[in-house]
Order: sequence, then structure tokens, then C-alpha cells
Amino acid sequence: LIFDTEDYDTDEMHDLVVNPERITIKTAGIYLIVFHGEFQANSTGYRRCYIYRNARIIAQTRKDAQALTWTSFDISTIYQCIVGEYLTVKVYQNSGAPLIFQRASHYSPFFMAQRIG
Repeated sequence: LIFDTEDYDTDEMHDLVVNPERITIKTAGIYLIVFHGEFQANSTGYRRCYIYRNARIIAQTRKDAQALTWTSFDISTIYQCIVGEYLTVKVYQNSGAPLIFQRASHYSPFFMAQRIG
């Protein structure tokens, strides 16, 4: 996923132009990493969400399709990161057709990393 807006970025971990899909760790430590997003309703298949540290999955979740409501993801993990590592989110769905990933003012995908130690 590409993240083209920021609420705040106190450590310059996200760049809107260069690698906008990444949060790049600038200060080593323990981080709370959180993602929220939603696929449009569709009754077929399942949806997956992955959080990666560099090229390795560090958190994942799977949900069955929802016929009448958007399929919502809330996924989080606590992970120790070093300077230069980067975090990304990938989503997957197998409905057999393209699905909208919700993007509206109060439902946009949300991805964050907060140093907690």
C-alpha cells in the first residue's frame, strides 16, 4: 500500500515521494506498529493483511469475506527495530475481481510506528 498523507512524523520516518509505502526506522528501539484498513464488501474468498519488517512478515491476519459490510483489518505488533530497517503493509484478497480498498477522510488506511522503549 502507498501512504500519500501524514498525520504527523516527528522522526522523518515516512517520505511522501521516495518509498511512500515505507516507514523507515531512524531511532533504534521497541516499536508499537499498527495498521487499519478496509476492503469493500464481497461474499467470495478471504482477505489477508501482512506487516513486514524489511522483507520478513512480522504480523499477519486473515478474515473471511463479508457479503454485506466492508472487511476491516486492525493489526498490531510490538517489535524491536534497528536504524535503517523499514516497515510496509501488504494486503491480499482472492474474490476473483478487483476490490476497492477504502479511502475516505475518516476511513483511510492507517499505518503507524510509535517508539515505546
